[in-house]
Amino acid sequence: MRFHVWSSSETNWASRTKLFVFDDRGTLDVADGGFVFHGRKQHLVVERITDVHLDRQVFPIVSWVATIAVVVAVLVAYALLLIPALDAPWQVAFAASLLVLLVLGTGVAILLNEKQDWVVVTGLAADGTQVTGRFHDASRLGWAGILDGNRRLAEALGMA
Repeated sequence: MRFHVWSSSETNWASRTKLFVFDDRGTLDVADGGFVFHGRKQHLVVERITDVHLDRQVFPIVSWVATIAVVVAVLVAYALLLIPALDAPWQVAFAASLLVLLVLGTGVAILLNEKQDWVVVTGLAADGTQVTGRFHDASRLGWAGILDGNRRLAEALGMA
């Protein structure tokens, strides 16, 4: 069975400053109690899977705060240019709508982060070394993983 996946390294997995949640993307072929990951940057071959579970990455709070700061700066600059051209009641409505959009966007980002379970697979390579892979179903631009694709991926890898 073949899946299109994102892969995250241990370093990226634990980073609070990551901009992207994945380091690599490619295909994951699952067969006969093992898997082969063909990525753009790495290639993993696991002959025997020993553990499969779902887990979440560390929330990238530093990147998130930096992104919010940039968005606020752009909104303030836009508001300073636009608000003087509006009548007084529209100025308040415009400022309030920007604040509501910022709060809603932040809420959606936090909720999406809570829904992003990744499949963590540990297994043995041909030489007997232990290998761990962290995968997210990347089909439908990553939405499949959020909408139950990662559960199906974990089941295909052998999670009970």
